[in-house]
Amino acid sequence: MKIFPKGRAPWPLQDQEQPFRWRDAPELDGIVAEIRRNVDGKTGKIADFLAEVEAARVRLGRKNLVLDMRFNTGGNLMLTRDALSSWPSRVKPPGRLFVLESPITFSAGIVDVAYLKQAGGDRVTLVGEAPGDRMMFFADQQQVTLPHSGLMLQSATQRYDLQNGCKAYADCFVGMAQPSSATGTTPVLVATIDKGKGRKPVALKTLEPDIAAPWSIDDLLKGRDPGMAAVQAALAGQQE
Repeated sequence: MKIFPKGRAPWPLQDQEQPFRWRDAPELDGIVAEIRRNVDGKTGKIADFLAEVEAARVRLGRKNLVLDMRFNTGGNLMLTRDALSSWPSRVKPPGRLFVLESPITFSAGIVDVAYLKQAGGDRVTLVGEAPGDRMMFFADQQQVTLPHSGLMLQSATQRYDLQNGCKAYADCFVGMAQPSSATGTTPVLVATIDKGKGRKPVALKTLEPDIAAPWSIDDLLKGRDPGMAAVQAALAGQQE
């Protein structure tokens, strides 16, 4: 059974097999980019995609950038961390950067939002609903097989502290840990990241939306996108 009549599905729900994509949005004087997974897709690497989005914004002369993370369920945050952290400095005033989030925004998707907000502060406007986990959570599953029963357990072994920058913990993921501190990451990966992209802690009070725009069943059935409507209203200087 199809929920949406042909052509009525909101843009973020179309082409669901694509992990990331973008479109020109002249009605917003902006570019809209959507990331569903922090992975390298069949059509290209996510780092190249992020560079393509910024190049398109400049080429088309768009002032604003909207990043839709509402359906981002996670992946490898190291593929996006540094590029996304640089975006707020690239979108010059009076241009604005909006980030859409929802309870489905999860794991590395949450961390992406945090890096953007930390880098841009008040210039990054969060729109939608609070993400799907708290400001401190565990991820990066490790499988353990019990010796007698043969049952397999999965445990999340690395801490992600978005509120205090992992200052009080020695089990954080190395990419977010304090310099030179102990981590919950394997020694091989610690050495790789420390020699490469390095560590970048996050310390934020909250990731609650600046503009609430929940997506109701009625919105979905009628093909409406309240998040994008809120962005358009904010750019017009009014909120619906």
